[in-house]
Amino acid sequence: MPRAPQQFFEWCKLGKQRQPVAIGLTSSELLGVAGLWETWRGPDAIIRSFTIITTAANALLAPIHDRMPVIISDKDYDRWLDGSVEDAGGLLLPYPSEGMLCWDVTPRVNRVGEIEGPECVEPIVG
Repeated sequence: MPRAPQQFFEWCKLGKQRQPVAIGLTSSELLGVAGLWETWRGPDAIIRSFTIITTAANALLAPIHDRMPVIISDKDYDRWLDGSVEDAGGLLLPYPSEGMLCWDVTPRVNRVGEIEGPECVEPIVG
């Protein structure tokens, strides 16, 4: 199975178990997600916050989860970063299923502190 250069994870419910699934793009394009960030001064510190914007899941991801990150193609980075609210709002759509792939990975990624390393995104062969 081809591996995407970058991926994100979701967890598919299998009865009482949760199977981690890696999700990436079929192209070599960088996986950029839509997000918003803010920096503000709290009473005791500077607070930096970030949120990833989600949208309805595409056909590939719908069996795994009802939503997915908004993925911004590299050709649309400037549109997202520099565009008007109306212009950027047109990007808040599910990424096409045919441009994505997903594969089961080791349950090791369920444990905090063990989500680093190439073995975490290797497909489970079974």
